[in-house]
Amino acid sequence: MAGSKDSASRLGLSLHARDGRKYDQVIALTQGNINESLQYYYDINSEALKFDVKVKGAIRAQLQGEILAPTVELIDEDNNDKALYCLTFDRGSKYITFVQEDPEDDNSRYVPQSQDASGWKLAFEVNFGLSKLTSVPENIREQINKPGDYSVSQLIVIFGTADTLTFNWERSTIKLKGNDAIADARTAFKLFVDRWLTATKMRDEPAKHNVLGYAVTTPDPTAIELAAPSFPPTSVRLQTINHRPNGDASQGSTGSDFNAFLFTEMCGNREMITSDLPWSGDFFYESIGGTLLMSKSIFFDDYISKALAPINIMGKRAANEMALRLIGDRLGPWAISDNESDADNNEFQVDGKNLRHSWDRRRSHPWQESRILTMTAHFHTEVSTHVWMLNSNSFIFRRWLKFESTIEGNVVDPIFQKYSAGTLRLSMTATCTADSIFTMSSVEATGKLDIDVENKAPVIDAQVQPNHDGPVPSALSAVGLGDLLNIGADDVKSKIRGALESTARDSAEVGNSLQEAVNNQGKFVFPGGGTFDMKDPLFTNDGDLIMGLVYRK
Repeated sequence: MAGSKDSASRLGLSLHARDGRKYDQVIALTQGNINESLQYYYDINSEALKFDVKVKGAIRAQLQGEILAPTVELIDEDNNDKALYCLTFDRGSKYITFVQEDPEDDNSRYVPQSQDASGWKLAFEVNFGLSKLTSVPENIREQINKPGDYSVSQLIVIFGTADTLTFNWERSTIKLKGNDAIADARTAFKLFVDRWLTATKMRDEPAKHNVLGYAVTTPDPTAIELAAPSFPPTSVRLQTINHRPNGDASQGSTGSDFNAFLFTEMCGNREMITSDLPWSGDFFYESIGGTLLMSKSIFFDDYISKALAPINIMGKRAANEMALRLIGDRLGPWAISDNESDADNNEFQVDGKNLRHSWDRRRSHPWQESRILTMTAHFHTEVSTHVWMLNSNSFIFRRWLKFESTIEGNVVDPIFQKYSAGTLRLSMTATCTADSIFTMSSVEATGKLDIDVENKAPVIDAQVQPNHDGPVPSALSAVGLGDLLNIGADDVKSKIRGALESTARDSAEVGNSLQEAVNNQGKFVFPGGGTFDMKDPLFTNDGDLIMGLVYRK
């Protein structure tokens, strides 16, 4: 049994390879998961488990019966991509030797001596490799269910022949007495394994018995349609890693079901790292035998920042609308900065586990309203957005806007014109804060990731202060600008609230698209079918996204 989903060991997992570079994502599958898939495959192809093999030569023997579905035991050494492939004899299996009645007489008949072989186990070393398919079988294509251009590499077991097979007799079980008997049995078993593999291969065309699964990559991420994963891997590498209970390597063992295959992946055609990922924590927890670990750089810094970036423009647009509400379109459709395109810079800056965007601009507009009224508008706009990880499975998106404006009018005496008849000043300050909390969870019924977006009620404060001196009112009435004095705080608040409601709707849409992207993310395809359920999404100490993967037949 592994630790808990939020143990210090699991949250301490790192994607940094031995050379210091960081992988984009990793899929970790326990040997237990692989064995479950093998069991499923041989449940469908049970004929391959039956045998009746006769061996003639220096010894005469016969093996009859049935073996259980093969299992894999990863060798408990880091950076050693080997394993033991194990065949265990089922109940009723027999090992029969033929012994001459009279050893001194070459012509004497051979008499069978039968032994119960139930529970006997043969363990031999195999290698693994990723082999790219030139064509993808239709049943595998259906399981991948991903549009666009992609390639598939199959994880295969590389068997030897009878001459090259290396048996691990310490991990094998042969219940015989006597060194000669055991030596004879080992010779017979080598020939048996060779013939079983040959027969299985002939029966299994195209070969699937040595395929443990399929990893999917895409050579061109931009060619993937929107319904596909938003961070498809462009290259994949295979390694094994051993399970260390509580970080203690001495407690590991070859037989641990939590020893694992790691598919280390890079996205965006970034160069593949060639050094292994060292042990840094527990990939697995409780009885969950699969994990998807996605780096902060592709999930948070890249995907989330790009998904939320368009909302950064909305505060600037709302401030501009308020400015135009005050001065109309006298100077065109854009009033709060020197250039409208300046507002389109919506990118976040990465700051550790935070994303930040800030925009601070000032602009003044003088104009001659009439022969007696000179106007000047001063605008100061600040827009700030901040995304940060709130806790282990949530992040918060805060939008903050401050809009300050001062409209000044100088009225000259309509008769003498060179003397001031008074001034008008309309000062307005509006601030608002709005939070959206994104919380990730898993849905038991569907095995999918769910992202809930809670939009908190915005906090808005608006102050409007009109004042004047001199005989301004009559002068304003004469030029038709008295409406400026009627702009109140409620009008300003309504404008801001409308803008925030729009950003709240957009935040919910971002949550939906993010949820779809992660659920469509390619993981791993087993040859016998089945899917992976997602469980317990969390952020690690490094800010990477980690999720449990549960194999469902």
